[in-house]
Amino acid sequence: MGNQRSSRIVFLVAVVFLITVGILLLTINTEDLKEPAQNMYGIVLDAGSSHTTMYIYKWPADKQNGTGIVSQHCECHINRGISSFASKRGGAAESLEECMNKAVKEIPKNRHQFTPVYLGATAGMRLLNMINHTESDEILKEVEHKLKTYPFGFKGATILTGQMEGAYGWITVNYLSENFIKYGIVGRWLSPNKQTVGALDFGGASTQITFETNEKVENNDNSLTLQLYGQAYQIYTHSFLCYGKDQMLRLLLVQLVKNQGYDGVLTHPCYPKDYNISMTLNKLFDSPCTVSSRPSPYNGSKKLQIQGSGNYQHCLENMLQIFSFQTCTYSKCSFNDIYQPNVTGNFMAFSAFYYTFDFLVQSTGIFIKSPVLLKQAAVIVCNMTFQEMLQKDPKQHNHLQNYCATSVFMQVLLLKGYGFDQLSFPHISFQKTMENGILLPTLQSALPFLDLHGTPRLEFHQSVFDELREKLMERVAFIAEGKEEDRYSKLEELLEKSFPLVKMPSIQPVVMQVMKHLPKVPEKKLKQVMADKDLYKVCAVEVKRQIWQDNQALFGDEVSPLLKQYIVEKEAALFSSDLSILHNFFSASPKTRRQGEVVQKLTQMIGKNVKLYDMVLQFLRTLFLRTRNVHYCTLRAELLMSLHDLDVSEICSVDPCHKFTWCLDACIREKFVDAKRARELQGFLDGVKKGQEQVLGDLSMILCDPFASNTLVLSTVRNLQELLSQDALPRDSPDLLLLLRMLSLGQGAWDMIDSQVFKEPRLELEVVTRFLPAMMSIVVDDYTFTVEQKLPSEEKSSLTYPIALPETFTRDFCFFPRYLQDNRVACEMGLYYVLHIAKQRNNNALQRLLPALVETYNDVAFGDIFLHLLTGHLTLLSDDFGSEDFCHAVFDNFLLTSYSSKENVHRHTLRLLNHLHQKVHPSSMGILIKTLEPPKQSSDPVKELYMQLAEKLEALKRSPPEPEEAPALDLGLHPVTVPASASAPTTPL
Repeated sequence: MGNQRSSRIVFLVAVVFLITVGILLLTINTEDLKEPAQNMYGIVLDAGSSHTTMYIYKWPADKQNGTGIVSQHCECHINRGISSFASKRGGAAESLEECMNKAVKEIPKNRHQFTPVYLGATAGMRLLNMINHTESDEILKEVEHKLKTYPFGFKGATILTGQMEGAYGWITVNYLSENFIKYGIVGRWLSPNKQTVGALDFGGASTQITFETNEKVENNDNSLTLQLYGQAYQIYTHSFLCYGKDQMLRLLLVQLVKNQGYDGVLTHPCYPKDYNISMTLNKLFDSPCTVSSRPSPYNGSKKLQIQGSGNYQHCLENMLQIFSFQTCTYSKCSFNDIYQPNVTGNFMAFSAFYYTFDFLVQSTGIFIKSPVLLKQAAVIVCNMTFQEMLQKDPKQHNHLQNYCATSVFMQVLLLKGYGFDQLSFPHISFQKTMENGILLPTLQSALPFLDLHGTPRLEFHQSVFDELREKLMERVAFIAEGKEEDRYSKLEELLEKSFPLVKMPSIQPVVMQVMKHLPKVPEKKLKQVMADKDLYKVCAVEVKRQIWQDNQALFGDEVSPLLKQYIVEKEAALFSSDLSILHNFFSASPKTRRQGEVVQKLTQMIGKNVKLYDMVLQFLRTLFLRTRNVHYCTLRAELLMSLHDLDVSEICSVDPCHKFTWCLDACIREKFVDAKRARELQGFLDGVKKGQEQVLGDLSMILCDPFASNTLVLSTVRNLQELLSQDALPRDSPDLLLLLRMLSLGQGAWDMIDSQVFKEPRLELEVVTRFLPAMMSIVVDDYTFTVEQKLPSEEKSSLTYPIALPETFTRDFCFFPRYLQDNRVACEMGLYYVLHIAKQRNNNALQRLLPALVETYNDVAFGDIFLHLLTGHLTLLSDDFGSEDFCHAVFDNFLLTSYSSKENVHRHTLRLLNHLHQKVHPSSMGILIKTLEPPKQSSDPVKELYMQLAEKLEALKRSPPEPEEAPALDLGLHPVTVPASASAPTTPL
């Protein structure tokens, strides 16, 4: 019965409501712990037979071996049990309102949605369920409906079985006794390896006994194995329904009526001599516990006059008759043919056990520590008159008449029923809660109970120390958040006094809390923390920021793993096994991407520190220059917008790219740059003042972000479609020229940062005057042929689809291929046009253009981003892979031209075949599977993809699939009208 540590300190805590903590210990999920820096809360409603109590618990967002560390926050009492509203519809739900409204006020508003609510109904509802399960179900439904109207997370309302009730009580007793786990002097949670304590509960409608035993339990209904804090516990438990205080008193009255008859007057040996009361027979026989004893004939309205006689011996004789000790079908029993092993170890008795024990001690002056003393006290109480009892305890006027009966019942139950004797009875501790602890005036007299559990005084004083530490930490946070001018000087003074003890685990949290709330920790102490790996590891990120800002190497060591993780995640997305045009690398919204782990961690590490933000940007520039990996450009934009989301004005206001990035982010979200935003973006570019040209380096890096490039090129293609419908040329569109300008700036990011010459790259005039018009002409040719094929046969011309590029594309020194090879903007436009025709399922145009992509600027066509998009788009043409000519164009004329020298091409090719292997022409597939067999030096992903493909082909040979009709796919393409002319008929694009 040691120092109970609940709410950081519980000296000799008895049990609040012994089911509630048990429920929380077994039901708190790791998923419930949303924000580790704050306390979490839970609400448990104990729906007992005579009253309902609401308990609010709180716990820090951590666990020990899978089980929560829980303490009580507050409680609220309702003077009726929900089962008493069986005949009043809506009454049970209404009775909960006062306490639930209190919960809304007690629990912080920002914790409401994370707070689980449980209602556990005990023996009262079990009894109601026995006689009218429809009524009990209705009560649970209306209670559930009421609890769901509150802003908490309703987790269920249920009737607990007797076994569950006993188990939860046992869990709570041992949790509060720190028998499972405790907070040691070394400053962490420890397993104390102590013996568990048995639980004895005496409620209104039932009584429970639960304890750990090494004996083999002969009845499986009484055996339970619990897993708590990484330890398994084998316990015996049984709940005796109808042997709770209220129902026991009814059973006793019925037994007296049986023995004395129904003549209207009844002598009650357990009532005081001067106590009289009258009641109807309905009062006795309306319970499931007594209904079977109704006399026949039965008149429920018949009145019964009861007169007390105050006779201990007669009370004992009648009490024994409500038990059955004669029958036992097991090797040993308690009573009523219920198996029970021998009681062992210490026990804690609570609820009505405690109130009866307390009254006996207070009224007789006997400190009960043996069966003989229990009998002596019971005899004295049973011989008292009601007036004598009233003088002893006037506050219990309504309960005094029952203390003789409950004392005798406790004597019979514990000694004859459960089998406690002269040796084992002293190991029972009778306990009651007092606001999570014993009131200080009675503490000295209560301390000897520590010895009963073998708890050293050191542990008790340690719990006091722990509580003081918690209060001090709360005070530190309160001072730091206040508005006092000298608040920081107070914290600095406290730091000076506490820092010498920083390596002491029990003091360390206080020191770290003070440092966390100081905007500027003294340099000397920061160096000491930095020099000690253990201290550095446990200090708050707020302190680490102060260390990092003057130690770029250390900050780089912290950031580097995150940057590597970010690149790995992006590359993994590009090589995803899911090939789809609708769900690809660019599908996620900007805000969703910013919620990624790396971006969030970097945002937290930077906080509001401009110096750290600049360091991260420098790291990104350096890595971009070293690797040419454009994903670092993505991270640069995502990081800025993540700080924007948190409204970190200290950084956003000084980053000259903020507003430009914000506007571009909106365009990326819509995957289109409209005219209004185009003008805004142009204003930012034109607004770069002389002497500030260096900002162009950051702007180019943001525009080099693949998500930005994707948006710009898609907008350009859409702009070209609109120009076709207007019969206009590219040079006549300011919006198109701006898109090309930004695309050129982004494509030139690496050269600009590398050369440190911050000047916008010049866009070649021929891209606008020759390349784009030529691209528009091939669009017209494609649609002219498409329309031609749809005409009636008599109106068709002898036109056949050209297998080579148009003359305008090839003349003048191989015009089209040259621009794909030499001009980065033209190359990007050409690649996206190929994706565009693939999206339109134009296999003829695709076969014509793919060979031209073999040689492109910096081999961009064989980059992961384009191949990721191309393989996804090719899924729309899955049926065309049944043609050898189409397979030849895709594989032989494009992908296989570089697969042997570029492993990423090999990998993307295998991705495509794994997805489309059923559609590929068999002869082509046979050649491909041989050609693509990876050499020994290939990476594991390539080998794994090849093995998957080989297995699929083998399975396909064994059971070829039935042909299926491909479903139509609405891509939502925007129709564009081509103006009528001699060479181009009017047709929608």
